[in-house]
Amino acid sequence: MTRQMSKIQHPREFFHKLGGLHDSTVDVVEWRGATVSIWIDDFHSAFLGLPEYQGPLSGAIALTDVEAFALNVDPYEEPLTIYGIDVAEHLEGDRIEVTIRLAPGGTMRIRCRGIESVSASGRVAPFVK
Repeated sequence: MTRQMSKIQHPREFFHKLGGLHDSTVDVVEWRGATVSIWIDDFHSAFLGLPEYQGPLSGAIALTDVEAFALNVDPYEEPLTIYGIDVAEHLEGDRIEVTIRLAPGGTMRIRCRGIESVSASGRVAPFVK
């Protein structure tokens, strides 16, 4: 599997163009050192059934230099589906806070200094037109 990583320069705009990742399924949440990677089944799920749908694209969002990570979910709710993403940029300098709202309920909150997209399919990130 070829992985291509790309730094996301404008996270709020990036997630907006992807429809807030609405209806995307979280496959894996991986925490290694100061990086939290959230593996997603299809970055384009928000547009499924619409002319804008570009086809399935799996990959991950890697949040780097993580300072805080909070997860509030019911462990018996599967799959974890993203309802939406809120991004607050430029907190205390270069910090970013990402809140991922999950369906049917729950949240992930991550405070970090950078966000990268990871394409597992070999397609070039950030995979939005």
